[in-house]
Amino acid sequence: MVTVAELQALRQARLDLLTGKRVVSVQKDGRRIEYTEASLDELNRAINDAESVLGTTRRRRRPLGVRL
Repeated sequence: MVTVAELQALRQARLDLLTGKRVVSVQKDGRRIEYTEASLDELNRAINDAESVLGTTRRRRRPLGVRL
C-alpha cells in the first residue's frame, strides 16, 4: 500500500529530476558521463499509480461552454 508520504517523495524526486538536482556524474580516464538516477516517464508512471491507489487523482474539469 502506498502512503501519502511516499507519494510526496515521488513528487519531490520528479521535481529534483526536472531541476537537475538528481544528476549523477562519473569520471574515468578523462571521460565524464552524466546521467539521471530515474527517468521522468518512470516517475510520472509511479506518481499516477500512487495517486490512483490513494484516490487523489486530479480530474480535469470540462471546459465551460458559452451559450448565446
